Amino acid sequence: MSEMTDITAPTPAVGDGGPDMVQLLTPEGQRVANAAAADYAHYVEDLTDEDMRGLYRDLVLIRRVDTEATALQRQGELGIWASLLGQEAAQVGSGRAMKKQDYAFPTYREHGVAWCRGVDPLNLLGLFRGVNHGGWDPNEKNFHLYTIVIGAQTLHATGYAMGIQRDGAVGTGDQDRDAAVIAYFGDGATSQGDVSESFVFAAVNNAPIVFFCQNNQWAISEPNDRQTRIPLYQRARGFGFPGVRVDGNDVLAVYAVTKHALEEARSGQGPFLVEAWTYRMGSHTTSDDPTKYRVSAPLLPGYGRSEGEEGLRDMLDVTLHALDVMEKLKLKKPIIVGHSMGGMIAAEMAAIAHTEIGKLCLLAPAGLWLDDHPIADIFAKLPYELPPLLFHDAEAGRRILTAGGGDMGDIEFLKQFLVMNARRLGMAGKLLFPIPDRGLAGRLYRITAKTLIVWGKKDLLIPPVYGDAFKKAISKSKVVRIAKAGHAVGQEKPARNKNGIPRAADTSCTVSGSLNRPASTKPASRSHWLSTIMCKSSCIGPFSMVVVLPLNCPHLTPSM
Repeated sequence: MSEMTDITAPTPAVGDGGPDMVQLLTPEGQRVANAAAADYAHYVEDLTDEDMRGLYRDLVLIRRVDTEATALQRQGELGIWASLLGQEAAQVGSGRAMKKQDYAFPTYREHGVAWCRGVDPLNLLGLFRGVNHGGWDPNEKNFHLYTIVIGAQTLHATGYAMGIQRDGAVGTGDQDRDAAVIAYFGDGATSQGDVSESFVFAAVNNAPIVFFCQNNQWAISEPNDRQTRIPLYQRARGFGFPGVRVDGNDVLAVYAVTKHALEEARSGQGPFLVEAWTYRMGSHTTSDDPTKYRVSAPLLPGYGRSEGEEGLRDMLDVTLHALDVMEKLKLKKPIIVGHSMGGMIAAEMAAIAHTEIGKLCLLAPAGLWLDDHPIADIFAKLPYELPPLLFHDAEAGRRILTAGGGDMGDIEFLKQFLVMNARRLGMAGKLLFPIPDRGLAGRLYRITAKTLIVWGKKDLLIPPVYGDAFKKAISKSKVVRIAKAGHAVGQEKPARNKNGIPRAADTSCTVSGSLNRPASTKPASRSHWLSTIMCKSSCIGPFSMVVVLPLNCPHLTPSM
């Protein structure tokens, strides 16, 4: 039973690849070695400083090529371009793990792998300009021509791998002769029959092939949970060969895992699936507009690595800043979602620019004051007092606030915690201290957007009675109360879809920006679309969240 539970474990949210994800570098570039990396870390021990600089050079140059190609397409010089923005580490790490005799079968986005195999970027530009069919010799580079048909290259790659096997170039022990094949594809391609067929042929023939899936979370506009019920790397188990998930933004981890997988294939151990957990930062291609289906969550000034908070003096400044961001994103009548202080900002946006907002969703918003129901002074609370204040389940809240580690009773940890939150609390203090009343009550009547107000029944920070006050002041509104949930309603009840609350896949609520998130948080794969945003935050600051959704986001139910 435990085995089945493991297999059907929910797909983690974007930014959280789960405990099984191999990682050697943090997002900040610090070397780590999680438990999943134990079998792979030794592959990078022999890399020299020059090797490291070479990987960095590859990453920088291929991003530069990608930027120039995108600009050329916008100028009309290329017919189309498939950007690799965000996937550089997955491609460079795997490309540099190959030996000269290995053969790669790309899709149409593997510009980084092409670079590693010695393909001149001008040939790629010529292909997308329509003046050549690729322009490189596949046999010279051991890099096949780009494949446009989704998933078709996995069959070609499997057949080629079976050919290598029959030529006797597998498992001989000759390091200069034994070869393997690597087939690249995206998460969307896993829904194609060709990919499943290639898995079957590769498995039963023990073909020397590495299936390299770049899971960038989106099959054009379709998120992961529209494609799979389990993490993609676990699919390999059903076909009888191993699969591993690696941090696709960690070039060292990708290099190590791919090197291991290729060695296994060359030695005759058969196929191997690598899922590189990454993110497509840009559009699917230059003909795609991701603002039509993805969520934008700009980082509030004063949080994370953002700048400019000194120029925002009060709530009006913050609200106008948020509206400026919305305009910059070119979103027309979007859905605005805000939690806590973010809910206050969202309500102000909808009140000031009431003709520009499509719909509004407020999760336990701040901004009102009822003398009979005072709001707790969160600025006076010590860290260990926060979990029971913010969560119905205080122990689960403690794990979330500390990102799964740390003892709130430890003096040193408390010091670090307080220092980490000082800047964010300072920004929040401008807007909420000493009481969170900045006149919003007198402006709520201006909100004309349909509004959904969500409150945890056990909210000890802002009592649920405030939900009625918001509903009374906003004409087109309704209140939904969630049982056994506190102020952090999105984190505590990620899977609730009650009374018409919109729902979407975890990955359809991707947060743009460098929001902190706890590595231990694993919301259900069919989670409440608001909770996905909440589950990417840690500590107290990011509870102040405003997100912007396109009004025609296909993953929202129409009942809102």
